[in-house]
Amino acid sequence: MGKSALDKPLHDRFGVRSAECYTSTEAGIATGSPYGEWRLGSCGQAHHERFEAGVVDELDRQVGPGEPGELVLRPKQPSIITSGYYGAPEATAHCFRNLWFHTGDRVWRDADGYFYFLDRMKDAIRRRGENISAFDLECEVNLHPAVVECAAVGVPSELEEEDVKLFVVAHPGSGLEAAELLEFCQKRLPRHMVPRYLEFLDELPRTATDKVAKHLLPRGGAR
Repeated sequence: MGKSALDKPLHDRFGVRSAECYTSTEAGIATGSPYGEWRLGSCGQAHHERFEAGVVDELDRQVGPGEPGELVLRPKQPSIITSGYYGAPEATAHCFRNLWFHTGDRVWRDADGYFYFLDRMKDAIRRRGENISAFDLECEVNLHPAVVECAAVGVPSELEEEDVKLFVVAHPGSGLEAAELLEFCQKRLPRHMVPRYLEFLDELPRTATDKVAKHLLPRGGAR
């Protein structure tokens, strides 16, 4: 399905075209659909005049089409990417290892060079030998009509690896109960992604840039 078919309702109503892209504070817009055709779910191709982009495994080896890995970037122009993290030389060296900037984002790339975002690597949850995308889990839970937003994290398991804990902000007065939400999850998610623990909060903690501050969520006393 091409871009014209997918964004036609938006164009008809507002007179604008849609575009998907990958962007970060350190690199700005590195990939996007304006650099190729619009593909559903893709954040587009690399901005070929500005960046070289790749996908690598945990040993920094390039992986093939369809294989998940970390998105890495290499600028083709001067001064278009961060020169480092202030007062943190070790973090700078780690992110720029092997002459690539490591984004910390897990993606995959198709045979035509279109990138597809999976999740933040630090947000991945390892449970019973399975890698769980917190991003995918949260997207599904957010479809519940009584859920305002949610955040999934990994908490220590007494067996091995991690269990899934879900923090949920419900619409005031919705009366959403844990049992109802768990049933919703069981119907929509693979078994290994269904949260073991649920906790309702009035709001999720935020960073200065309004992102969910998962490191501030209480991991102890899972219930």
